Amino acid sequence: MTHMYDPNTKGFHHLWHAKNGTQMRYSVKTIQTLFPLLLSSLPPEALDQIVRLLNDEDEFGAPYMIPTVARSEPEYNPVADTLLLWRGPIWGFTNWFIMEGLYKHGKL
Repeated sequence: MTHMYDPNTKGFHHLWHAKNGTQMRYSVKTIQTLFPLLLSSLPPEALDQIVRLLNDEDEFGAPYMIPTVARSEPEYNPVADTLLLWRGPIWGFTNWFIMEGLYKHGKL
């Protein structure tokens, strides 16, 4: 919550460390930004924001399973035609984590 949660957007961002050691937030919405659903201590406003992203067809609200990158992001590519992973195709195990988190918070 201290490092990855942004109270202004009520959303989570994953972190990376630059070569100089600086910790940076990565602003692209990926499936990792939904994983805080697994936290028991998730604030209600953060839960609401994650559920909103999951229901929004321009974000993660796909017709079938949840993509690995929000559909609104330039990085989104639903076809696995690149050597890079996590650019849009669905992965069963990531969807399982989201399902478990939604169940945990009574949203499924």
